[in-house]
Amino acid sequence: MKVENTTVVYSAEPSLRHPVRLVSGLIHDLARAKELIWSIFLRDLRAQFRQSILGYFWLLLPPVATAAVWLLLQSQKVLRVETEIPYPLFILIGTTIWISFVNFVNAPLLGFNSGKSVYSKLNVSPEAFVISSILRAVLNTLVRVTILIPVFIWFKFTPPATAFLFPIAAFFFFSIGIAIGILCIPFGSLFTDIGNFLRNFIRLLMYICPVIYPIRKAGWFGELMQKNPFTPGVAWCRDLITTGEMTWALPTIVIGSIGLLLSFVAFVFLRVARPHLIARLGM
Repeated sequence: MKVENTTVVYSAEPSLRHPVRLVSGLIHDLARAKELIWSIFLRDLRAQFRQSILGYFWLLLPPVATAAVWLLLQSQKVLRVETEIPYPLFILIGTTIWISFVNFVNAPLLGFNSGKSVYSKLNVSPEAFVISSILRAVLNTLVRVTILIPVFIWFKFTPPATAFLFPIAAFFFFSIGIAIGILCIPFGSLFTDIGNFLRNFIRLLMYICPVIYPIRKAGWFGELMQKNPFTPGVAWCRDLITTGEMTWALPTIVIGSIGLLLSFVAFVFLRVARPHLIARLGM
């Protein structure tokens, strides 16, 4: 890990008084940290599976296990669900998308906390650890999505032509999760309760998203699902590789674009708060 031997001087003058200088400094530091980001990414990737015999199998286990539970409930007639595609395929795609989204929510805070011992002592951008953690979430998502190929073959299901748009839909949807994760860094790094609450709250949201059952058309629960800001992302990602419908395209793009903007704003806020966070953490 190469770190430049430079001196950082913090001024009492609020950095927000010079927004152009603040943003240009952030962009410059991120561009300069490209090699560092890649080094951290490779280091964490090796550490993730160094003592694991089954390796990437653990990435596939959560969506498969979740799908198995709900399939069991349906087979025992505890749950009655009607879908346009085979229910096992429906639920496996939904859980794969949702678990990946949850990982993108958690990745920024995990990355920031993992680098505390480094950027508190060296002139290293904490954003490098955040971005490397997000990159690892991208790789894990690619691995999970790959398992859908043999599942499609098993069910003799041919995805529609809109399947090539799936990466675009996933990009906008996961941008929402990244924005939430980065916005929580200043608070989650100081109080572990924030991270615990975030992980459990996001898990609960799965039940008002079309992850394990389709969107309800009527009733208060159906209205709640349709107003859920995460519903469009899950629905459009699944529709692109199953039915080809574009109903949820515009809401996903709009909400995802807001997520991209919030991610940038959150990075700027993190840069402003960095000296205070290090002081509060006692580093």
